[in-house]
Amino acid sequence: CAVGTFNNASGAAACTPCLGGTYQEDEGQTACEPCTPGHYCKQGAAAALPCQGGTFSNETDLQSSDQCTGGPPGACCFAGATEAKDCSKGTYAADPRSQLCTACPEGKYQGDEGATGCNECEPGFTCPEGSVVQIPASCDAGTYLDIALELCVGCPAGSTCAGGASQPRPCTRGGYCVANVS
Repeated sequence: CAVGTFNNASGAAACTPCLGGTYQEDEGQTACEPCTPGHYCKQGAAAALPCQGGTFSNETDLQSSDQCTGGPPGACCFAGATEAKDCSKGTYAADPRSQLCTACPEGKYQGDEGATGCNECEPGFTCPEGSVVQIPASCDAGTYLDIALELCVGCPAGSTCAGGASQPRPCTRGGYCVANVS
């Protein structure tokens, strides 16, 4: 018998295709194997196929991808998942059936697991990409918070820096600014 089929009777003239929800990956077998969790098996399957990313299943007898369960908002499911995983802190999944959680963008944060969005970083704080909390920004006037370095650095020439969480701003028209000025 070919893969995807079996024969459990002596002298049978034909092999029988595996039923939906089962598979057989080896030739010459007398039975089919149950489909594995996170997968589905069509009739005559030679292999278990994974549930698509964004869906999951912990059942062993699925016959089509339509029987895989869609993940809820705030969670993600990799292909072949047996359960939905809540997004970790600093990430979110706004839509159902998400394959991956997305890191909160710079300027936002998320302190909870299983979130569907991120919170705005308040004035006086900084929130690098993937932040789980707001970080107080306490730079002195004439400096600004370099988010990549997470350090206060001197204001560049041609800009003015108010300190705190403010980023450098261009000098006003008609004026000029030297480095490290407020």
